[in-house]
Amino acid sequence: MTNDLLTCQGCGYQTHDALSHCPRCQRPLMPARHIRRLGWVLVVIGLFLMVLMGTITFYLAPSLLQPGFQRAGGSRFTGTAQQGISALMLFGAVMLFGFTALINGIWQIRTGRRNPWLLYAVAAAGLILLGTFWSVYTSFG
Repeated sequence: MTNDLLTCQGCGYQTHDALSHCPRCQRPLMPARHIRRLGWVLVVIGLFLMVLMGTITFYLAPSLLQPGFQRAGGSRFTGTAQQGISALMLFGAVMLFGFTALINGIWQIRTGRRNPWLLYAVAAAGLILLGTFWSVYTSFG
């Protein structure tokens, strides 16, 4: 018998018995401490993405929303207004992905389990990020 709760990532079966695979679906069982450790990784990644992209957005948004306007430092965005909006949408998609990773990580740290709905939310945010990236890539073409 082990003190750590083991959870199946497939069907959600939980046990304290020292098993390597789930008796229901035969997928590997993962200890709660390992899931919590992965949660901390998600929290760090989520915070990093949100802070980094938030800072970039804060400093670049005025230039991106007013193409051609020269700023005090002599810098200016030479693209179109649509390209500037597309870039801001990409920044927002990265922040959304970071936010969903952060929420998922907090859940994993608090519960020692994975929430399938939060995993779907992270996957959806990733798909939104990829779609936005493709849209920006084609607009800057």
